[in-house]
Amino acid sequence: MEACERTLAREPKHPEALVWHGSGLFFQAGQAFQQGDMAKGGPLWDRGLAEMSEAVSLAPDSLAVVIPRGAVLLQAARFVPPPMAEPLLKTGVADYEHVLELQRSYFHTLGDHPKGELLFGLADGYARLGDKVKARAYFERLIAEAPTSGQAPRGRAWIETGAVPPAQGLGCFGCHK
Repeated sequence: MEACERTLAREPKHPEALVWHGSGLFFQAGQAFQQGDMAKGGPLWDRGLAEMSEAVSLAPDSLAVVIPRGAVLLQAARFVPPPMAEPLLKTGVADYEHVLELQRSYFHTLGDHPKGELLFGLADGYARLGDKVKARAYFERLIAEAPTSGQAPRGRAWIETGAVPPAQGLGCFGCHK
């Protein structure tokens, strides 16, 4: 947070610093909510979302900006009530769809880890939004295009059972156990 704040003091519209600072504020909001401090959490939540959105508006085609916001929102949606989760999921999925489009010409050259994380995020996001057709297509693509990804077993489980097994811990689950 300090590094982001130093950068933002020099350059208030620095997209990468904004997205990371916003994600930090968003995380702090979650901590406040877990402690029952809604008065502190609410403004942190709003400011974090605003900073991440501003960052993406400043650099809509920057992978270094769009990926972090998408990842944060997809993860945060797991911990909020469904009415609050849906807009987070929709934005996170849209971010990941945009990333996939930006990487279209070279996606096949990426390693299984980055491919797996992106495809899993899309598949899981669509599954949580209730779009089983898109979810299945992305889970199948994950298994085919990133077979050694840590997410591939979770994708296979969804194909077999219709449910993603719970991950251990937070963040990038597959190979960071």
